Amino acid sequence: MAALPEKPSGTFISLQKVIAKKGARQVHQVSYSSSHEHISVCPTISAAGTYIPPLLIFKGKRMIPGLLNSAPTGFVMGFTETGYMRESLFQKYIEYFVSSIPPIHPHDILLYALPLYTTHILQPAELPFATLKKAYDKESYMPTAICNAFKTTGIWPLNPSAIGPDRLDPSLHTNILQLAPTYTRLTKANPTKKELLSEIRLLNKRVERLEEELETLNNPESLKQLKEAEEEAERMVNEKQHKKEVAIQK
Repeated sequence: MAALPEKPSGTFISLQKVIAKKGARQVHQVSYSSSHEHISVCPTISAAGTYIPPLLIFKGKRMIPGLLNSAPTGFVMGFTETGYMRESLFQKYIEYFVSSIPPIHPHDILLYALPLYTTHILQPAELPFATLKKAYDKESYMPTAICNAFKTTGIWPLNPSAIGPDRLDPSLHTNILQLAPTYTRLTKANPTKKELLSEIRLLNKRVERLEEELETLNNPESLKQLKEAEEEAERMVNEKQHKKEVAIQK
């Protein structure tokens, strides 16, 4: 049993500390990309605790000689127009996979795709790969770490209760304050006095709106009134729905 994920790895700034509720078991990070370029990494690990060198997918059309000269031994690479896995490249990687493991018949390979939006809890390679992305370390892919990854996800040994219901809870709704749009200067180069005075008035109005929004954030009473209004609106909707159901029953 083997796991083969596709993990984009690019130039990004990852937050090392995240503020979350005490005791929370599932906390997400937000990464801000500083570049649109990336390299997809396809590691393949086995429930037996073994792995084969991964595939690196670069964005491009032609092979670049010497690109893997500094890479660890055994790494292979491929090129696609998007930098992500494509059918033709996947077929070649399956051939590479077959040649890297003990002899088997190709028909003995059964492919299983994990459900959408579940790889963060069901993909065994997610666990050791998280450490590998921070710093390439052979301990990340030690047999014990790989076996524990399959065990944690409940895939092998099979354990349907390994993933608790709390891991599948949807994200909590977060209210986003709508700030005024970013100001764009209206005057051109070498503006006249009249144009500058007009822009100053617009800036003063924008500052007033920002101060009002800041006061709302700093005033617990305003936030309380907003919450009460949301609760009242929800109560009215529920009451209307209840009356409709009663009318149908009659």
